[in-house]
Amino acid sequence: FFHAHMCDQFEQPTRETLESEPNANRSVDRPEAYLLIHNIKSKQNIGNIMRSCVAFGVKEIILYGPSNLFSTHGSHVSQHAIKTRHFPKLAEVKEFLRNRGCSLCGVEIDPRSEPVQTHPFKGSTCFFLGNEGEGLSESQMALCDHFVYIPQYGDGTASLNVNVAGSIVLHHFGVWAGKEEREREGPKFIVEREMGKARYLGRSEEEKAEEAQLRARRDLKKNTEVDGTAAADLFGAED
Repeated sequence: FFHAHMCDQFEQPTRETLESEPNANRSVDRPEAYLLIHNIKSKQNIGNIMRSCVAFGVKEIILYGPSNLFSTHGSHVSQHAIKTRHFPKLAEVKEFLRNRGCSLCGVEIDPRSEPVQTHPFKGSTCFFLGNEGEGLSESQMALCDHFVYIPQYGDGTASLNVNVAGSIVLHHFGVWAGKEEREREGPKFIVEREMGKARYLGRSEEEKAEEAQLRARRDLKKNTEVDGTAAADLFGAED
């Protein structure tokens, strides 16, 4: 599923990262969007979601659970233009977001959900997309701070494709946050071709160390035969 060279670029946050970054990174004046991905089955959906994240100015994509199940298929190389961060467990994601003053918003059809077109956002927000068939689990929803849904007007389908839903929500957030529209040339928007390469080559020593740690974990997984229980302990089970 997953390209090894992309896996090396995931930022594995340390305890120091979780605790030392909050105040400097809280975006009070300019709210930022994050996207949390877990248990989305279709490789094409994940790649398309990544492309939408780049188009709508998402700051980071956050993964939790086994990172080897993540694929960039369908992203049209957009993966080079956005930072991706991985956590073994959802509780660690929640801590990371809390330290950045960022709320967790579930995208789900639920009695508690507010219609997305009313823009019920209060600051930097991480949007949590559920599985294509089952949506968000009860344990996942329990960690969300609030919810949005997308009203439908036709009677022929029960829900939207996960990438379509995510794209609509991210666009609404961008409008609410006052993001500046990208310059256009002819029928397309102008792309910064060297953005991904420059970000990778210019990463900090701390980021390089975290990449080395992730490679070591991946090598350990390859070289060690573990049963299902041990694998869950090693790489984190869903909270």
